[in-house]
Amino acid sequence: MGQAVSIYGLSRRGRAPLFIGIAILIVGVGLFTASLAPTLRGAACGVLGRVGIDRVTPGCAAAARARLAIAAGQAAVVRNSHRAALAHFRAAVAAAPDSADAQLARGETAEILGEYGEARAAYGQARALSGSFEATLGEGELAARIGDVETAVRLLATATSPRRRSATFAFFGGAATR
Repeated sequence: MGQAVSIYGLSRRGRAPLFIGIAILIVGVGLFTASLAPTLRGAACGVLGRVGIDRVTPGCAAAARARLAIAAGQAAVVRNSHRAALAHFRAAVAAAPDSADAQLARGETAEILGEYGEARAAYGQARALSGSFEATLGEGELAARIGDVETAVRLLATATSPRRRSATFAFFGGAATR
């Protein structure tokens, strides 16, 4: 009698080496991604997350935990539970301090709650990590709100986006009417 062949063309005996090979590949990819710079690691883990293996890849487990915490925080924001959301965003930052998304979400929520020191630090971290318009604008608007006009002008002048003109005009228009 011949060997039983599955629909994948592998005998039962042939599956074990395949699974061992896949496990070795996942560990190898994990070690490789752990050695990358934070921005490249984030991109590599994002690709692995789309395939569904980021949680088991050693270099990406923290990023996967951070994404889950960010999702839980966003759900809390939708429920108007900003304290709970901030706790989730803090957990995301603790899991992946090099995540600009986690830092930005923490900054926005801390600002809503009036915790301006934490918000400013989070915006600054997000801006340092990504240089994104949202982080720069958030930090600039917060600086204007707390009266640090020099920092606000510097940040709002460097924010690059199609919305830059309206944000800058709104700041200067608001300052001129006071």
